Amino acid sequence: MKRFLVCFLCLVLCFLAGCGRHEVIIDTLPSDSPLLTKPTGEPKPFAPPLTCTGPDHQAVELTEAQQETLLAILNRGIWHDDLPESCANFTLNAGGRTLQYVTHSGIFMDLSHWRTRYLSDEDKQTVNHILFPEITFRQYDWSGRGFSSKVIQGDSFVRSLVRDLEALTPSGEAAPKLSDAAFDETDADSPAPKGTLWIETGGCIYRLEPGFATISRVESHYGGGEVLTFPEGLRETIRDARQYHPNDCYTGTWQNGKLDLHHVYKAKAYAAIRVVDIDTSQAPNNHITLEVTAGRTGNIRLWLESYRSEDDLGSGDFRELSMTEGETQTVELYYVSFAYPDTPETYWLSITSENTRLEIKVVR
Repeated sequence: MKRFLVCFLCLVLCFLAGCGRHEVIIDTLPSDSPLLTKPTGEPKPFAPPLTCTGPDHQAVELTEAQQETLLAILNRGIWHDDLPESCANFTLNAGGRTLQYVTHSGIFMDLSHWRTRYLSDEDKQTVNHILFPEITFRQYDWSGRGFSSKVIQGDSFVRSLVRDLEALTPSGEAAPKLSDAAFDETDADSPAPKGTLWIETGGCIYRLEPGFATISRVESHYGGGEVLTFPEGLRETIRDARQYHPNDCYTGTWQNGKLDLHHVYKAKAYAAIRVVDIDTSQAPNNHITLEVTAGRTGNIRLWLESYRSEDDLGSGDFRELSMTEGETQTVELYYVSFAYPDTPETYWLSITSENTRLEIKVVR
């Protein structure tokens, strides 16, 4: 009997050791899931319909062409009979078969057959551009310092903007070459007009004239190309993407003890901020009173900066609050401005918490 128990325990331990590499995947499945039993036989090719949910558990809209591209990638190449310990970003369903995808490593995991596909760099770039696209903005600005840049990625807004850009059609007009010079975003003396904006995504470069009068698909940043049709609604979307997204943004003016605040761009916020008061009676030592409501449980960070220009900065303040979702706390932040009480002055306050941004012009 003792020998039997020892043998039995050894078998159990061997089984657990063999299955340990799958625990990240199968521990999330219900106990009656058919995925817990490895199927036998040769897997059939993946077939439509293909659906997808993202990291935020929201459906990822896929065009018919995108579905065809993904299915073609899934149905070629070599699959390996293992499931690595990887945290997937996306869950897909292809004709009733469940897959998971890891963007940073380019791994597809076929949960229906306990196997893995490691994508080539080219296929990984294609899949990531469909599921988790990235857009880089580069603008030759008016500051005399050269270029400013910004990257947005991965959410439904970005996927929609990429689809809109890729759907633009030629207008029949050629876009001229600006220069033979190599593009260098550290160059303060660019051959492009100040205000020129470039949008880079999926291996394509789009160039917008200052004021967004036209948009062109170009061979390189300073190269020639073709002018595209440019719907007015897309102009507004690009402005929002360049200036605001993914932040929840407000701008306003504080004057004579009153705040005129406008919600200029709405996004899902993790902290709501209400300005209760700005006390400048003891200038240059001032303070601002805020009510902060947490959109999630955890630490909420608050930053305050004061400035008259990019080159003329005042002092600021910082707080870190431990809060539960829905909780509201009142906070005072302190800063030093630029003039004494009897001297009129104008400056700006920048208040940041998570992805919430407030820019307030103070007139005193």
